[in-house]
Amino acid sequence: MIAGILLLVVLPSISFRLLGKKTHIIFTVWEVRGVEEVLDSLASRGLGFLGRLGVVWGTGLLGMYKMGLSGREVVKNVLVLLLPLPFLLHTPLATPVYLVFGFTGAVIAILGLSAANILFSLSVGAHASPGVGLILPGFSFGGYTIPVVEGLVGIFVALLVHEGAHGVVARKFGISIRRAGIITAGLVVLGAFVEPDEEEFRNHPGRAEVYGAGPAANILVFLLLFVLMLPLNSVVSPVLRDMEHRYCKGVRVGRVLEEINGHPVYAPLFFKEGDVIVAIDGREVKSISDLMEAMRGKREKVRVRVVRGGSVLEFDARLNEEGKLGIGDLENVGELPLSYHLLAFVLSLLLWVGTINLLLGVGNYLPLSIMD
Repeated sequence: MIAGILLLVVLPSISFRLLGKKTHIIFTVWEVRGVEEVLDSLASRGLGFLGRLGVVWGTGLLGMYKMGLSGREVVKNVLVLLLPLPFLLHTPLATPVYLVFGFTGAVIAILGLSAANILFSLSVGAHASPGVGLILPGFSFGGYTIPVVEGLVGIFVALLVHEGAHGVVARKFGISIRRAGIITAGLVVLGAFVEPDEEEFRNHPGRAEVYGAGPAANILVFLLLFVLMLPLNSVVSPVLRDMEHRYCKGVRVGRVLEEINGHPVYAPLFFKEGDVIVAIDGREVKSISDLMEAMRGKREKVRVRVVRGGSVLEFDARLNEEGKLGIGDLENVGELPLSYHLLAFVLSLLLWVGTINLLLGVGNYLPLSIMD
């Protein structure tokens, strides 16, 4: 970990400072020239629609009413508003709130419900933990770990898309771009910026569309990648499962959790880091896919067979109220071919690029000063 920080952050930052780049401690600002021409080209190719899309998704039916739309424009914008709806149906309250107030209202409602649930749990003496947290590549949250490479690529793509969309719509309205670029900590991209001319932008009637374009572009990238992943996953996943069944010999437990999303688990009573799971309820487990299939529909407890320190152990492991064992950072045990790792990386990359775009897009609809 320390070696990685030195190689990726500290040493490159020192090099950039010696080369005369604008570096403050470890942070370097890289300005990009000729941005207006690129943004003009993208705006002329029709990407200016991102501004209206952002306003509709951000403010819902209320925003459409404020815009004074009528006739075909109303129908067209309502259809646009319905596009993300399938992803909100699992949260009943968020759906009507989204339709009326857009993502701005839906995100506030979801956060409010989460906060109320935590306060209620604490008031009755139950265990509770935040359902929102800082997500960084290489760190764990809610039992999941964002892979470093996929996480860094996802952040870079999300920021590029987000700031680029702001710039495209600004140029659509003829607003000048003073400067644009990225901010890095060594070789790690931390942020990006497109800075319009403040005088031109301050009272421009298209301001709302410029603000809305960034998050709309992020959510659109997520939707496009989701649609792409459906057929791709149906083709690639069976190939990966076949390779796992042929080459793997079990599933190694990387972490033993105490909770998952605020729900306590009982894993510390049964598992140890390094355990290799080889069977669930008498069903052979050779890979993570086998484990997920074996756990499907299980409640209360399962009979687990593990290899621990050269010994084979069997025990009944208690599941939590969600049917979870409470183990994380799982790893297939066995020598898988290079083709497997390449295919798995492509799926993982698409998944995390889409997820990070979604998180950045939805998060930017919050009415906070640090958001745009």
